[in-house]
Order: sequence, then C-alpha cells, then structure tokens
Amino acid sequence: MHASTEITDYIYNNANQGEVTCIVALDLKRAFDRVCPEALANKLSWYNIDNSLIFSFMSNRYQLVETKTFDHSCIQSKLRGNNIGAPQGSCLSCLLFSIFINGLPNCVPNSKIVLFAEDNYLPHAFKPNQKLQAIVDIETDLSRINSWMRDSCASLKINKTELMLCGFQHLLRKIGNFEIIILR
Repeated sequence: MHASTEITDYIYNNANQGEVTCIVALDLKRAFDRVCPEALANKLSWYNIDNSLIFSFMSNRYQLVETKTFDHSCIQSKLRGNNIGAPQGSCLSCLLFSIFINGLPNCVPNSKIVLFAEDNYLPHAFKPNQKLQAIVDIETDLSRINSWMRDSCASLKINKTELMLCGFQHLLRKIGNFEIIILR
C-alpha cells in the first residue's frame, strides 16, 4: 500500500471512531548519505545476504562537483573519496535504504509509523479527552526515534518536521492548543 493511501485510511477510520489523528511528518537529513555500511551489513547478514557485493557497491566511490560559470566555462572541485551512504539514483540504493530503515517501526511503542523512503510519518490517534496522554505518547515515540537515528548515524531535519491534526471539526475544536517537543 502506498504511504499516502495508508495515512488517509488511518485518518478516515479513526475519525469514524470519534478520534483525532496527530501526524508528525518526519524528514530524514541526508538520508541516503547516512546509511552506515556496518549497520547495513549486520541487517543484510540477518537476511542471509552476502555483504561482499554490497560493500563493493558502497565503497571506493569518488565524487566531484562541476559547475558552469557565466562565460560557460567549467569549474570542478577536487575528486574526493566517499565511503559512506548509498549512491542516490539507483534501484539498489532504494532497496538498501529500505532495508536499513526497516527497523525504525520497532522502536515506536505508542504510535504507528509509515515508512516511505526518507519521508516518514508518525500517526497517532486519540480521543479528544485523552489529549495529554497522547502528547506524552507522541513525545516518547519521538524521543525513541531520535535515539534510533542517533544509533544508526541518521538524524531528522527539524525544520522540515511538521505536525498536523486531522479529524472532524467538532472533535478538533475540543483539542485546543496542541504542542509537542520534537527532540529532548
């Protein structure tokens, strides 16, 4: 199921049960660049996948930046080695990133998590009279996500992390002010 369909169904089903859904949109900072080869190797061996080809794909890579000036001449940076992250633009990189991040939902005890590449969503449904407990639950989940990311060499783009409340208008009016602390 596509992430947007899954989120929409989740909101709709909870609204019909008299619940409001808080969605925290999580955006990973330089997601593909942060794939830790050692952590990925551990996961791949858990799936009985030979790491040697993957390490060959992820190591001994070089990159440079080339720009054109106003007079159409080219300027290049120095060629530099890059041995961390998954190269963007290949199907294999998307698969490796998905394998790398697939453990994230296991660290979230109170909410659901919907993974979609580097854009992920933390929806949490609650009755309006359970607002304070919902805030505690969401903050706990965000703290655990932050710990998972720190342990996995990843991090959130805080300025692109958004919170949205969804539900029927009469339920949303009962919520009032709703603030959470994204990181502690």
